[in-house]
Amino acid sequence: MGAKARPSSAQGPSKSAITRERIITAAAQVLAERGYAGTKLSDIAERAEMKAGSLYYHFEDREDLVDHVLKRGVDESFRRVKTALKALPKDAGHVRKLETAIDAHVHSILQFGDVTSASLQLLRQLPPELQPRYRREQQRYGAVWHKLIVAAQNDGAIRDDLDPVRLRLFILGQLNWVADWPRTAVGDRDELRKEAVALVLHGVVPSREGR
Repeated sequence: MGAKARPSSAQGPSKSAITRERIITAAAQVLAERGYAGTKLSDIAERAEMKAGSLYYHFEDREDLVDHVLKRGVDESFRRVKTALKALPKDAGHVRKLETAIDAHVHSILQFGDVTSASLQLLRQLPPELQPRYRREQQRYGAVWHKLIVAAQNDGAIRDDLDPVRLRLFILGQLNWVADWPRTAVGDRDELRKEAVALVLHGVVPSREGR
């Protein structure tokens, strides 16, 4: 296995940890631009402003680095959504939970846009034998959303005439595209997160009171 980052000190992440993050970000950017087959370690090293040989101190090989990019793409969203939901009061309603999950997911994408964009593309480009592991990670994250949606439907908080699987895929599919938006469209990030919640849960048709 590749060398592990040293534990962070009280003053912040270690130099090794910071370097690893720089490499992962550079790898995500290059992979998103050139795809799995078209990316070489030398390309990643150049983007990270390092010598290619230095990458082997942090990662075993290209596949090890790709593994970290793919896992990060799912793990960060998974972690942020679970943390946000856990912080809600116990009596939080189903709509509040969905609003919180949407906000947290978009927040993660905005913070790790390059990694999210690369991981989504990579899943379609990996050889078939390498896909099952990452599909399982996606399914675990999808199960969290499925549970939220079904609970809200069963309680009458959202429409129950919509297929929950399709609804989940639609919501996450639309939110994930934010990673590829031009910066001018993203604009104010806090405002974008609010708009994402409003659009997904309440649509674009004015309420009857507003007509």
